[in-house]
Amino acid sequence: MKRIFSALCAAVALLTMCLAFPVAAEEVVTEAPPVVTDIVVTDEFLAQGETVTGLYDSTGTQTRAANLITENSIKLTKSGDNLVVSGYTNGISGVDKCGFSYVTLQRLVNGNWEDYMNWTDLYSSSNMYSLGKSVTAAHGYTYRVICNHHAEKPGFLWFRDKQDIYNETSTLYF
Repeated sequence: MKRIFSALCAAVALLTMCLAFPVAAEEVVTEAPPVVTDIVVTDEFLAQGETVTGLYDSTGTQTRAANLITENSIKLTKSGDNLVVSGYTNGISGVDKCGFSYVTLQRLVNGNWEDYMNWTDLYSSSNMYSLGKSVTAAHGYTYRVICNHHAEKPGFLWFRDKQDIYNETSTLYF
């Protein structure tokens, strides 16, 4: 009986200590999800903020193998508390699918690029496509945009002529 009483007292003492000194729970910091708005971007708008441009932008007629894309550009701009992703893909006459197969806003976390926002299949059924997205992004990170400009036109029989051009911006601290 003495042993049972001693074990019961030890259990009560242990339980009392656990209740008296609670273990601090790890606080999880959650980040608000980004809000994206489609916008029309003008040169005047871009001049108001710090802008980085695509490393592989091209203006004027290109002499590439497929020769479907004549001009392409991608930009990342600071605008107040937002980041603005803008760009365009222009094709030759006869192009009936023009735009971006993907546009990805990335941020640098612990030395690695992580996707922050991703848009896919951004096309028009003409030979021009303009992109404008305003994103409420988290501050304190370095950002960049990567994308793939894409154009298609009817080819021989049921085949289609296609051209893809990879592009990325320089980095921008926000």
